[in-house]
Amino acid sequence: GMALLNLGRREEALAAMDAAIRLKPATSALHIDRGVTLTALGLYEESILAFDRAAVLAPDQALPVLRRAQARLRLGEFAAGWRDHERRW
Repeated sequence: GMALLNLGRREEALAAMDAAIRLKPATSALHIDRGVTLTALGLYEESILAFDRAAVLAPDQALPVLRRAQARLRLGEFAAGWRDHERRW
């Protein structure tokens, strides 16, 4: 999926991420990658949901919270975005 995203093939990357998640739904990294892909597509609300899922699956990881913060800030959700940004530490 990420290889396709790096090639600029965003829609194909998203389809690959979705297929991978169907095979391994409890893998936090896949949900993070899906969120990154959705962000690249400008689908920030959906990316937040993917980062939420990743954060639930791996509560000790800072990356999904940081990525969620970035998506929230892009949406103009400044209070929630900055709260997530600070929480990542």
